[in-house]
Amino acid sequence: MKNSSNRFVVSKLLEIKRRMLMANKTERIGINHVGEIAERNQWMFREQPINDIGIDAHMELTEPTGKSKQLLALQIKSGI
Repeated sequence: MKNSSNRFVVSKLLEIKRRMLMANKTERIGINHVGEIAERNQWMFREQPINDIGIDAHMELTEPTGKSKQLLALQIKSGI
């Protein structure tokens, strides 16, 4: 009984790990996409490298002269 219970727990932990890895990959795709949008518009983009729930990046909108116009804190959502 104990072995089957252990196998069940291990299989659930492996499934959770697999889902977390997939979510991290999807998150990276979303953050990179927003960074590309900022680059195309010549805005400053600074990713927040802390892995938690909250602000993923700051984007600073600028005028063509380079003068800062607005600073945004972004929580980026991506997925299917």
